[in-house]
Amino acid sequence: MLYVFSNDFRIALGIAIVIRLAVFLITAAVPITADSRSLVSPTIAYGTDLTFYQDRKNVLISKSMGDLVKEYFSFPTKIRGMVAGPLFPILLHFFGYRSGNSLPMAILFLVGSFVLVALWLRWLYWQQIPLWGLTVFAVLPHPLFFMICVGTELPFSLLFSGFFIFYFKDEWKRADIMIWGSFLFLLLLTRPNALAVLLFVIVDLFVSSRGRVLTNLPYLIGSVFSISIFGIFFLPYFLLVNENSLALTFFGVPAHGYLEGLFHSLPGWLDRFLSLTVLLIAKIFYLMGLRPSYSNVPLTYVFMRALPGLILLPGTIYLFLRGESRHKLLVFFFIVPILMVAAQDRYNLPIQPLLFYYGYRAFESISSLCQRGSVLWVESA
Repeated sequence: MLYVFSNDFRIALGIAIVIRLAVFLITAAVPITADSRSLVSPTIAYGTDLTFYQDRKNVLISKSMGDLVKEYFSFPTKIRGMVAGPLFPILLHFFGYRSGNSLPMAILFLVGSFVLVALWLRWLYWQQIPLWGLTVFAVLPHPLFFMICVGTELPFSLLFSGFFIFYFKDEWKRADIMIWGSFLFLLLLTRPNALAVLLFVIVDLFVSSRGRVLTNLPYLIGSVFSISIFGIFFLPYFLLVNENSLALTFFGVPAHGYLEGLFHSLPGWLDRFLSLTVLLIAKIFYLMGLRPSYSNVPLTYVFMRALPGLILLPGTIYLFLRGESRHKLLVFFFIVPILMVAAQDRYNLPIQPLLFYYGYRAFESISSLCQRGSVLWVESA
């Protein structure tokens, strides 16, 4: 509840709500242009991979449960196209999201964005982030864009925030396990990225020596095993996306170009090593939003999308250097599959608050070092 928080949290949350309402209303009147050159607005039925999810919705509502189970578990030889979790197609069907009826779903996303930013501002506040840091987080552009661009990004991020908050508690009660397990189950019904979260949970539970894990180990093993069954149908997705991603360009060079080698004057082994290293660095930059546009959108949009990367990239580096070990494990499992495929910045939305937190810590450490260096320089002068 708000009364347990300081004015800093209330101010930041107020700013977050006002900016979201403003973006919602302004883009409802004046749509913006996405990388695909499509118009994005709460009044226009548009979203990330929307046609694909609408097709999957039509499949869900036209087939029996037995047919759906048979289709989902018929990989790898009989699977047709990329698979999709049923949660988002069900939302599309329930709200009747289509041209001329986009507002009900758009309002749901607006409310979801309020909840998402409130949860993470609460977490950041408890991590002792000051008002200016909370305010910067409140106006980050990616959550604002995916509030009006209907897709799985915002629902997945909202479910992930619930999982994160209940999983990373100092002590678990039985109810906590049920809650984060439910969030994990819903994540697995939403996007393939959830398999990375599931893998983190399995590894974290078995490497942890905390008493809470040992006490509930049989219960946890049964829960994780049951949840795993529902996530297994996403496995063909990674095979298909990995194959398709070879044609994607990173800073003007297709992925297969990096794999074939960029430095042909060097020995083969060195060419391959350096080329793969450059590809990895390029994908990390793309994942952080530090990339050119896929189309001729205004430079203002490109600049706004890139700005968070100036915090997220140092935050990622700082996390793996000095961050909490369990946070490292989570982010590692989360980003490795992304780096193996498209590495688009929209995929970092669920972990963006965590990277932002470590980005703040990175700049805080740099500031402390600079101040210490200034003092030493003055004393020696």
